[in-house]
Amino acid sequence: ANVTALSSDMVLWGEQWELVTNDNHALQLGEQYASSSTHEYQIRVDSSQPVQRQRSALFHELVHAVNRSLLTGENAISEQQTKILEAGLLQALRDNPEIRSFIFDTA
Repeated sequence: ANVTALSSDMVLWGEQWELVTNDNHALQLGEQYASSSTHEYQIRVDSSQPVQRQRSALFHELVHAVNRSLLTGENAISEQQTKILEAGLLQALRDNPEIRSFIFDTA
């Protein structure tokens, strides 16, 4: 499934966010596959990329959104730390379906 199949509405920390998907040119992302804005409450993802890249880009921007919304000043994490968290958490969840199910099971 492509990222465009997701709802454009998200709730992060009680705030309404918008998931905007389109090709890179329309989103004006330059060399990036995604971007986020805590001022506009938006996460933008290049839907012309392969699905795996869309997933990692969206997860990466969610890490940024958490960072920018909850951590400030010297507590904020760097781009390199964001990349490490995105890659590590995404891989851990992908490779461990039982753990993923346990964490996200709502029953």
